[in-house]
Amino acid sequence: MIKVILRIGVFSIFFINYSFAQDGGQIQKNSESVSQSETETATNNDATLKETPKKDIVLSGVLNQIPQIASSINPIYQIAKFISGDNKSNFLLISPKVSEHNYQFKVSNINTLKKVGVFFYVGDGLENYFVKALASLEKQPKIVQLSKSKYVKLIHFQSRANENDTDYHIWLSPENAIAIAGEIAENLSTIYPPSALIYKKNLQQFILDIKKMDQENKVKLSKVKSKSFVIDHDSLAYFENYYNIKSAGVMRYYHRQDLTSKDIERINNLIKDNKISCIVGGAQERSNVVVQIASNNKAKLVLVDIMGDENNGAQNGYTKMMSNLVDNLVKCTNK
Repeated sequence: MIKVILRIGVFSIFFINYSFAQDGGQIQKNSESVSQSETETATNNDATLKETPKKDIVLSGVLNQIPQIASSINPIYQIAKFISGDNKSNFLLISPKVSEHNYQFKVSNINTLKKVGVFFYVGDGLENYFVKALASLEKQPKIVQLSKSKYVKLIHFQSRANENDTDYHIWLSPENAIAIAGEIAENLSTIYPPSALIYKKNLQQFILDIKKMDQENKVKLSKVKSKSFVIDHDSLAYFENYYNIKSAGVMRYYHRQDLTSKDIERINNLIKDNKISCIVGGAQERSNVVVQIASNNKAKLVLVDIMGDENNGAQNGYTKMMSNLVDNLVKCTNK
């Protein structure tokens, strides 16, 4: 019964206070808020919760049990860190300075996974090197594959030959970011029930931050026209779909795809036909060929950071990452 109450408490914010409209993911705020009586009910039903000033709760994290949390990539790490409210007990496995596609698994990753209580990652389709590593552990943490969450909306690569190929860049949709945060809050509340109210409060603040960011981004992106830019690597579909802004096309459909002379001819014609002035590349996957294409066509080249390498010090690293992405796109497409 206690677990049910805690779960309801955590997700009252996720399912009652806020929802996304169907047309483009507009975040809507429900007029109802979490009442004081709800907090008192949860407290009375869980004897392990102690009366501690809110500022002390947020700073100390779990009172009776320190959570140990590992996340595969930086966007997930930033969300988990925000929800848990504790920097010291969160561990990031893959540096945001490198592409998750190029990552070489390390012994230090195994050592980290041995000491944590829960591990969050996107999915086997993105970080497939974790599958064998996790299977080798004598004592496994709770493993949460976020792409399999019932709250996360998946899309498929429409620009590839196999349209059923799932796109795992799920964090680039603000709608999915809230779903990920909710999934993290639910799992942490189950594993570390004494801090369920902390996770609930932090989830509420995360949603408020997303709402504010979303409104600001939509104003900025109103200046960006669809088909005014070309994308180097096929990784921004969630972002494009959510904000209803489409690129003119993609240069490389697959990771590490070598551009042939025929590909380069196609790209040059695409840029010329659509009068493209902006090429969007990835900060973690800079391609010399793409740099040359931009130079030959006198187009701006902006390298967007979809892993949040520049935002580790931000209070909400996820919203900072998305805001920077938008700012760079606006700057690149502004003639």
